[in-house]
Amino acid sequence: MRQLTQGNFDEHSIDWSPDGKDILFASNRESNQDEFFNTTFSALKTADNSIRRLTATEYNEYEPLWSPDGKRIVYRGTRRGLTDRETTMEDTHVWVMNADEAIAAKSA
Repeated sequence: MRQLTQGNFDEHSIDWSPDGKDILFASNRESNQDEFFNTTFSALKTADNSIRRLTATEYNEYEPLWSPDGKRIVYRGTRRGLTDRETTMEDTHVWVMNADEAIAAKSA
């Protein structure tokens, strides 16, 4: 058993990639997590614990899941700004993104 992430963050909604090489998860890494509900996605490479951020939006995304072929990520998310203090339930929709179009994949 080993700890995979470090820091004072609430990381959740974990899903293994179909090939078993990455773990997809949601995390709020804002400096003031109680002020800004800004959950984004990251993937942790199990071979070396390196983390790559997959989303960087001014919205909230949560509950990511890999597609069975590993080419897409489906999730629930909103399109409200970070400073909105209203609940997210009125603005939550189902979204899909190509896993290779994630911000980290574009910079690699």
